[in-house]
Amino acid sequence: MVDAVAEDDGDLPMIDEEQPIDLLAVHAGSDVQAAMAIVEASLESLRLRHGAIVLVGARTEELLRYGGSLRQNLRPEGIAVSMAMPGSLSTRLAAYLRRPEIAAIGADKAARLICRGVSRRRRIIALPGALTAVVRALRVAPSLLRGRLREALAAPAEPVADPIAEESLAERSASGN
Repeated sequence: MVDAVAEDDGDLPMIDEEQPIDLLAVHAGSDVQAAMAIVEASLESLRLRHGAIVLVGARTEELLRYGGSLRQNLRPEGIAVSMAMPGSLSTRLAAYLRRPEIAAIGADKAARLICRGVSRRRRIIALPGALTAVVRALRVAPSLLRGRLREALAAPAEPVADPIAEESLAERSASGN
């Protein structure tokens, strides 16, 4: 929300604590401490509207623990907490089939999934979801099968007969010496 941001003397925007926040999306990268600081600084504004927090990042134990703890502590105050992260099924399928496009997702689609997940008060929002991953895997299945069949059919054939043993030639010159 643009109105909730006020510039300070530095380059970083500051959150206007008097402006209520409906939804706070925080990128929780490898350093969950930074996400924790942003959430703590925004809690008063979230309490004004009983807003929601979305932690967006990779599926790590630290993020899952922090998100679960935050969700449990803020539920009595009416603040929903969700975690948006790559779906485990889509990640596994993409790795197994060696097709990263199975787990890819555009920003607009991710935003729609996050909004839907927050409105339904989901704990974890998979990006992309399991059904999307399965459909994408089925779309690439024919090309994968064709490739595997081509590899199997193009394999070198087994020899029909035993190879003939070659005998070494006598060490004589052509003149017979």
